[in-house]
Amino acid sequence: MTENGKNEIDTGLDEWTCNSNECFNIALVSTQNVKKIVPFKPYFTYPFFGQTETIVGYKNLNINLYYSSAALSTYLSINYTDKHPEYCQDIYQQLYEEDKIPRKNIIENFDTFCSTVEKDEKNFAPFGKKFHEYRLKADNEDTCYELYNCSFNTKGFKEYNQALQTFLLFYIEGSNFLDPNDTLWEFVLLYEKKKTSEGYHIYSTVGFVSFYPFFYYPDQQRIRISQFLILPVYQNKGHGALLYKKLFEDFLIRKDVAEVTVEEPNDTFQELRDKLDCRMLLPLFNKLVKLNESLLPLDDDFLLKIQKKFKLSKKQARRCTEILLLKCLQDSKNLDQIDKFRLFVKRRIYFVNKDCLHDMDKEERIAKIQEVYLNLKDDYEEIIHKL
Repeated sequence: MTENGKNEIDTGLDEWTCNSNECFNIALVSTQNVKKIVPFKPYFTYPFFGQTETIVGYKNLNINLYYSSAALSTYLSINYTDKHPEYCQDIYQQLYEEDKIPRKNIIENFDTFCSTVEKDEKNFAPFGKKFHEYRLKADNEDTCYELYNCSFNTKGFKEYNQALQTFLLFYIEGSNFLDPNDTLWEFVLLYEKKKTSEGYHIYSTVGFVSFYPFFYYPDQQRIRISQFLILPVYQNKGHGALLYKKLFEDFLIRKDVAEVTVEEPNDTFQELRDKLDCRMLLPLFNKLVKLNESLLPLDDDFLLKIQKKFKLSKKQARRCTEILLLKCLQDSKNLDQIDKFRLFVKRRIYFVNKDCLHDMDKEERIAKIQEVYLNLKDDYEEIIHKL
């Protein structure tokens, strides 16, 4: 170890070191964009290159990982202007390790890949059973979006999922691959469908969601949403909201589903979930306001009814209820009820965290509860602003 804290092997390698996120180029390729590919960057590459997300031993490094937009046939090329004679990482080995990117499926010749893209477009058919379609106002009449249900039992899906699941490593922190031998896993796949000037339709992968059914006593299921991803090129266009909304609509009408939960949602997905769940509950709260019913104090029976009617987890039902209570009270400007709301939420914060708060003195405990309450209120107001 040198005086500046670096390993001796690192000395003088700064010019040979690059950020793995910056040198990675990912793209969905079709015959329509193959001559002018516009790649997008990954959010994460630590599953391949470690927590520092750096690659040592190359200058002007570019890693190109392209997928045919329909079947996700995969092309990989690694280019650089110079390579260190001693200290350089084996990039291929790190990408192929544990089959994170399946080596057997990789196309290394670009002309071969372009031919594959053309074949994929003409021959590809979505996996599973179509159950919904929609259009976006911004698109022309030749474009629509289709949703399909499938599972690992669906013919050809296991092979397709080998490419699809690689996006999880790049865009969902802490994600893991699913066991393809567990046939209880269910998927909803979202595709863009375009009609070409030649009259046939081509598909592009937009996103997907995976979920798992757990037993719910005595004879129903608790659905747990595990992975939810819209690919970057299709983000910020409303697809995530439309996918979640349709998925939840189907769960609501299924008599075998008692509850829908989410496995460790990240902040972005939790915000989407809060917004859409609150919109689902909002008519009920507006009705209570019109009936001049006092919304507080809130009893457990009311929360249980919301939880069961809308198939929300207990935690999410309470969270949405608090958001909508705050909205209704702010709209009414009822200061007495707003004060009751503040005390109601603070009381819950205390009981949820009482083990941690117990060791604090009274003043510190009051200050901490106030801090948590204000942060929570800020979060709620952000959601309210988007309803």
